[in-house]
Amino acid sequence: MRLLKVNVPNFRNLQNVELTFEPDLSPAVFPIASQNGGRKSTLLQLIFTLFHCGINPDRHRYISNLFNTSQKLKDGEIYNIANFHFLYKGKIIAFKFNIFNFSSREALRESSLLDILESDREYDIFSGYHKTRREVNQEHNFIYSLYWDSQEVGENIADDSKILFCSINNEVEYNFAVEAFTAIGENIFLAAPSTQPFLFLDKSSKKELFNNLSKYCEILVANKADLSNFYLYSQLTIAELIETFKKARDQDWQEGISSDDLSYGSKFKMLVDDFHDFLGNDKYILPTSELDSIVVQKQISEIKKIELDPEDLSHGELRRLGLYAWVKYNIPENSIILIDEVENALHPDWQYNIADELASWGNNQYLLATHSFHLCEALTPKHVKEIEPKMSKPDSKVD
Repeated sequence: MRLLKVNVPNFRNLQNVELTFEPDLSPAVFPIASQNGGRKSTLLQLIFTLFHCGINPDRHRYISNLFNTSQKLKDGEIYNIANFHFLYKGKIIAFKFNIFNFSSREALRESSLLDILESDREYDIFSGYHKTRREVNQEHNFIYSLYWDSQEVGENIADDSKILFCSINNEVEYNFAVEAFTAIGENIFLAAPSTQPFLFLDKSSKKELFNNLSKYCEILVANKADLSNFYLYSQLTIAELIETFKKARDQDWQEGISSDDLSYGSKFKMLVDDFHDFLGNDKYILPTSELDSIVVQKQISEIKKIELDPEDLSHGELRRLGLYAWVKYNIPENSIILIDEVENALHPDWQYNIADELASWGNNQYLLATHSFHLCEALTPKHVKEIEPKMSKPDSKVD
């Protein structure tokens, strides 16, 4: 499964952005580069929200939040928001997302989209003809459709509403496209710093980023419970390491009770050794006995170790180790991983090496929003996708 192309004609401050990700390039690591204000974070959040939230009706409110902007849409017009091409099981599937805006039911009655809408009771609210949502979507080649407005939507569609619908190319069989859409939504991941404005939050939550950062972080953690593939850098350190240790412990336990001689497994020890090899410098990472934090042990002689606190590791070490544990031990192979500001807290040498490291941690596709020239320089020019304003070389001078 690979994302081949993304085209965003008009979404917020993304205008006529088109990027291609060649499937034959190795490694499958694509920096999306620009200077500040290049809308890289917006692009990653758009991709993640449309697919990860589109597969689950309980997450559709995040899509509504994404499009709840001050951007004015003309009444009765269809707006093409984004288009994607994916390679899935050897076939190319095109997903097209449109928004239809209307001010009244009368405007909707006059449109060609009348029969894509139903109430929660699964019948056409205008004609009363019984149809399931799947039947309606299949008839119109829609993967899904949803509607919302600024007020609570009841059994009937309210005035001044927007409709988002996702359609597919006619060459692809509908059930296969639904399977692909579901697989993409389940296997697309987003990691970002907690100081990022997340557009899929509601307006009041987003304001807390500038009013009360600690409250904003609490809101993010609360929403992460619904967004299973969303990760914050603050949770990609201690919390992600603890979860990885728990999985290794449980695997050992299952291996022990299922064996004839009740011999305990070696996954936990292998994980400790792996983290040690990854960190180097004679450092070992272990969980506390309560599995609520980690301890760091440093080998100072052949027979002696001293115990350190987690904060004795550098920010960069924890970030890099947390990212490693997340990708290698918690993400299935053949996923699409979106990482915002991957270079945060990493030494320039680590920034240069991170592309090859990511590729070695799992057979995935990586889209990296970055300002790092070192990261971009480590790959071929074809790998690097730039959007305006484009980056400048570090040694470039202004005349």
